[in-house]
Amino acid sequence: MRSIFALLLFAGVAACSSDSFTPAGDAAPDSLAPPDAGEDGPIADASEKGFCEQQSAGYQICDDFDTMGDGATGLDPAWEQKSSGSGTAARVNTRFLSPHYGLETTTAGGTSSGSLYRNPNAGLATKFSLAFAAYIEAGCVQGNSGVAMPAVVGIPGGQSGYYLAIAMSGAVVAFAEELGTPTADGGTTKSSANVLGTTPWPTGAWVRVVFDVDFAKKAGTLRLDGKVVETPALKLAGTAGIAFPSLAMGTSTDATGVSPCRITYDNVVFRINGQ
Repeated sequence: MRSIFALLLFAGVAACSSDSFTPAGDAAPDSLAPPDAGEDGPIADASEKGFCEQQSAGYQICDDFDTMGDGATGLDPAWEQKSSGSGTAARVNTRFLSPHYGLETTTAGGTSSGSLYRNPNAGLATKFSLAFAAYIEAGCVQGNSGVAMPAVVGIPGGQSGYYLAIAMSGAVVAFAEELGTPTADGGTTKSSANVLGTTPWPTGAWVRVVFDVDFAKKAGTLRLDGKVVETPALKLAGTAGIAFPSLAMGTSTDATGVSPCRITYDNVVFRINGQ
């Protein structure tokens, strides 16, 4: 997974990091609704509030991919397409958690990515909370697959850029960090760190994911369906946090022989600094 960030966030995402997100909160406020009765069941009451309307105030990003569209892609135009190597990211009605749409992201295997990027111009994040629903297909964890999922991007003090991605290595949870440090000649030295956990990623079903990070503590907490499964220590991030945090939602692979992968997302909420 050494260069997965270059795929998931290619085309100068780090340079665009003048956006940010909202404060991080408990798992509860950002929790995703339980699955509908039946995987793709209809809305029980047409007058019900949408997913984002039901969330507590203060988030920087919330999207269930249902109610906001630009007419061409059906996506909120605040999202930017960041796909390469035959990867795709598109709004679909073939699979979702809350009706009527989800975000389907794919790679063709090998070196490719399909993702969306969004920069909300928030400021400084000393901590954040990212919650989403994911439906991971079995092909994503075949063989020695290394698959990057959502990533948070920002600028730490005195550095060029910082990326933190939730990922899979084979069939288990992993995390990947990358930090850019400016050099005297105007270049950038990059360092990376990967943390491999022991928890398998569930495939073939919707799973609720809540990822909380506290930069002051240099620690994160990952919950799957409400259960704490990993508490990764951040190896490269400073304790002061990151400026202009941004979000990439997608699927990215970077290795010859890696199988194609499809991950569908729904009900995304991103907060910073406890809100």
